[in-house]
Amino acid sequence: MFPFILSLISFTLAAGLVFTTVMLRRSREVAPGMIRAYTVLTFCVGIWCLGYALMFHAAAEAEVAFWYRLSTIGWTMLPSMVFYLVWQMHLYLTGGKGRPLLELLFFIPYPYLCVQGLRGNLLATGFEMTSCGPVEIISGMALPGIIFTITIIGSLCSCFVLLLVRFR
Repeated sequence: MFPFILSLISFTLAAGLVFTTVMLRRSREVAPGMIRAYTVLTFCVGIWCLGYALMFHAAAEAEVAFWYRLSTIGWTMLPSMVFYLVWQMHLYLTGGKGRPLLELLFFIPYPYLCVQGLRGNLLATGFEMTSCGPVEIISGMALPGIIFTITIIGSLCSCFVLLLVRFR
C-alpha cells in the first residue's frame, strides 16, 4: 500500500506541474525565458517522479537501480533549473538583459552529476528491499555527492541573494 501512495503522490505532483506549464505557456503576460525555464523544470520533475513511481513497484534490486538511475536525469538538473528560473524572474522584474555566457555557467555541474548518477556513484550506492519498498543505501561522503550538495546550497544561496537584491 505504501508504494502505491508514494506513486500516487508523485503522479499528482507531476500532473499538477504539467497543468501549470500548459497554462503558463498560454499566458501572454510572462516572459519567454521564464516560460522556458519553468517548462524544463517541469520536465525534470516529471522524469524524477516517473523514475521514483516506477522504482517503488520494482521487485528486484536491479530494477530499482535502473529506475533510480533514470530519475537522476531529472533531479540532478533541478538546482541549476531553479537558479535559472529565479535568474529569469530577476531579469524580468528588473528589466535586465540576459547574459548567455553567465547563464551557461549555471549548468556546468550538470553533465558530471548526471553521468555519476547514471553510473550509480552520486548518492545511492545500492538498495535494500524492505516490506515498505526499496531503501537507498546512501554514501554522502563521495566526491559526486559533495559536489551535488554544494550545487544545491549554492543555488539556494544565489536565489536568496537575487531575491534580496530585488526586494530590498
